[in-house]
Amino acid sequence: MRLYEEHARFGRPRHCTGVVSELTASLLPKDAVRVLSKYREMTVLTPAGEIDLVFGEAVVTIDRVWLEKALAEIAASEGAEIITGTRVFPNPQKGGCIAAAEGARTEVASRAGLCGKRAYLVGAQYIIRSRHGPDHPVVAALPSISRDFFGWVVPAGDMEYVLGLADDPRRGSVIDKVLELRKLFTRLWGEHDVVERFGGLIPVCRPCTPVRGRYFGIGDSVCMVKQLSGGGLFAIARAAPLLAKAVAEGADYAALTAPIIRTLHRSWALTKVVRALGGYWSAASIVARAGIRRVVLGRYDLIHEGIMKTLTRNLRPR
Repeated sequence: MRLYEEHARFGRPRHCTGVVSELTASLLPKDAVRVLSKYREMTVLTPAGEIDLVFGEAVVTIDRVWLEKALAEIAASEGAEIITGTRVFPNPQKGGCIAAAEGARTEVASRAGLCGKRAYLVGAQYIIRSRHGPDHPVVAALPSISRDFFGWVVPAGDMEYVLGLADDPRRGSVIDKVLELRKLFTRLWGEHDVVERFGGLIPVCRPCTPVRGRYFGIGDSVCMVKQLSGGGLFAIARAAPLLAKAVAEGADYAALTAPIIRTLHRSWALTKVVRALGGYWSAASIVARAGIRRVVLGRYDLIHEGIMKTLTRNLRPR
């Protein structure tokens, strides 16, 4: 088995914020998970006021750099040949297969026919250090921060926070907007220092075909992403062992991943509702103006279902 990594080092540059449920974290190899912070609530800032989201399970921020380095070490210990600094479009050898786990670039997945034309948001993030940041994640659903998505401030341990946002690049400079988010942080919690900058693409589409011939897709490469939050680890943690089973035993990967895809489709459906309402900031404002300032949800992994139940219960005509 060969494992190709386009960058010189695993985990660098950083790829995402690393917010997952404790359940999802438990599905990853134990030695690959380093928890940076834990919480059960988030605060959403809207033009109409704040909304507190409370979860019935623990949510954690994990160290994504550590995760990717540890997974590569596990693969090497299992006999994988590791090749870094290389981008390829390999052809399956006789009896072999190709797993497209290339992230949002999706070159292999697209050329293999797994995905067609896709749309993306651009994400820009900072690691910052502050003595007085929030003790749980804060979501900025504000039009000055993002028209099509939202911004976030997430505790990452040792007085560090992940501060970032995603938006359609056609809406204006994402860098200018993340600077606005930094100004908001300063107004709310005081001065901070920038430790690191990173960013990337977030696919915004329904999940693609997960398998075609001897090509298998997983994660962002085939849009296995919770569209409501942009998170990919939920699906990856569950699909990876299924992919291994399909490769080793010839099991039907499409059938195995069907329950995951159905969950992602429901998240995608709610995202379309949010867009029809004018975007996250507009939809969140509607909720706040309706007097809903505290929403008790179940599983973070199924936040889309909890939100739909809350809206149905509180916003229906009386």
